[in-house]
Parts: sequence; C-alpha cells; structure tokens
Amino acid sequence: MEYSSLIIRIILMYLFLSTSLSKLNKMDQHILTVKEYNLLPNRFVRFFSILEVYFELSVGLFLLLGLFPGLTSGIAVILLLIFTCAISINLLRGRNNISCGCGGIAGNHQLSWILVLRNLLLGFMAAYLYMNPSNTLSINSVIWGQSFSDVFSIDSICIAIITVALILTFQILKNLGELKKRCEALLKDA
Repeated sequence: MEYSSLIIRIILMYLFLSTSLSKLNKMDQHILTVKEYNLLPNRFVRFFSILEVYFELSVGLFLLLGLFPGLTSGIAVILLLIFTCAISINLLRGRNNISCGCGGIAGNHQLSWILVLRNLLLGFMAAYLYMNPSNTLSINSVIWGQSFSDVFSIDSICIAIITVALILTFQILKNLGELKKRCEALLKDA
C-alpha cells in the first residue's frame, strides 16, 4: 500500500505542478478562461484565478516534498471537486464550447463528460492518498522522527524514478501524437 500511495502522490504531484506552471505562464489566458465559465462575478474572477493557481502550485510542491500529507491531499480533493463542479454546471447549461483551462499534462480540451470522469478519478486518487498517506520520500516523515534510510530507501527511489519515467513517456507520446496531427493538417492544406 505504501508504494501505491507513492505512485499516486507522484502522479498528482506532476499533474498539479504542470497545470499550475502552465497557468502561471499564461495567467491572462487563464483568467479569461475562468471568466468564460460564468460562475463568478467579474470582480472576483482575477482574485479566484490567481488564488487557485497558487493553491495548485502549493499542492504540487507539497506532494513533491511529502509535506503535510493530509492537508495537501485534502486540498487536492477540494480543488478537483471545484473543477469537476464547474465543468458539470457548464455542461448542464449546454456550454461545452469553452476550454477546460486545465493546461499542463492535463491539456486543454473542450468541456465534456469525459473530463468530469477524469477529474472524478483524480479526485478518488487524492482521497485514497488522504486515507493512505505515503511516508516514503517524505520530508514530513523525517521531521517526525522516521529514519532517513527508511524514508529514502532504494526501493522507493526506484519506484519514483520508474513512475516519473512512465509519466514522461506518456507526455512524449502525447506530444508526438499532437505533432503528427499538425503535420497531417499542414500537408492537407498544402
């Protein structure tokens, strides 16, 4: 169970870091996307957008370091629930023609029920992590007295490296698929 929690922690860490950094890089676009959801009064859109991105970034960093596992995974569940509700409300309103605004490894897609299912799965993963926090590769565990060699064992480091390698492979394959589509579109237009 410890290693499954570590794998989930790494997946969620990568997700939250990549999406928050993507949004930070294009903050003006992110604010416009949040506005397009039509869920907040205009005067709160900018504040919410910035706050949400920094919460995502904090969750990603805390997952990376293994700090405050209960609080961090709890905030991850709440963020994913907010995103899922926002998408669902717009879909129920018949508004599927706007970008999800996810960014990062999650990509940017038109709103759909598939995104709702994806976010629910990620939410369940975060809830699992809340109930089964990972003590491996966790600074929190060292702070609370667990031995360094137990927390940073060779097995846990190998599992982390394999998980990151699989995530990066998935990202590369996804990017190659997008590149292929662009090339085919260019050749079709030529």
